[in-house]
Amino acid sequence: MSDAANQTDARAGVRFVVTAAAIAAVLFGLYFFPYDKVGGSERWFTAYLEAYAHAVGFVLGVFERNIIVSGATIQGRFAMSIVKSCDAMEANILFCAATLAFPGRLWRRAVATLVGLAALVAFNVVRLCCLYYVGENFRSAFDVAHMEIWPLLMVAFAVVDFVVCSRWLRESGPGGAAPENGPPRAREVRA
Repeated sequence: MSDAANQTDARAGVRFVVTAAAIAAVLFGLYFFPYDKVGGSERWFTAYLEAYAHAVGFVLGVFERNIIVSGATIQGRFAMSIVKSCDAMEANILFCAATLAFPGRLWRRAVATLVGLAALVAFNVVRLCCLYYVGENFRSAFDVAHMEIWPLLMVAFAVVDFVVCSRWLRESGPGGAAPENGPPRAREVRA
């Protein structure tokens, strides 16, 4: 690889990191900003966390009859509340920032972000259901599972999610152009 190609790759890498960091900073600022407890943004966050609790309650209800969801609290044989950071927003924000900063057509980045976020939300619902059962059956292990094991698994899943999405984005090449070696050609078959 020539020096010019190395410099171009280095600039693209720096541009990706700076863009992803800027997007992440804005999104983290919006998420963690100390909003008024009675403002519209807090109502939105409350509704969002309640929707998460209802999604988890729905899945748990498939396996247990006595699941009750009240607000953002799930009650059954174990009770737990969904609060900020239980929604895995940190992993979601980092995934969104990386995917949106990745080179490619805007529509492909938007699709990759939405599909990847859906996968992260589904994985987090699985995480919360598992934590419910850990809390129910192994209460002494709940804090370790909640604060140490599952956050690592969530970040690992977000990384795998990003790798899958970035491979799909790379199919269109930088800026949406065809990959360097061109599109695959159909083989001609003669009878």
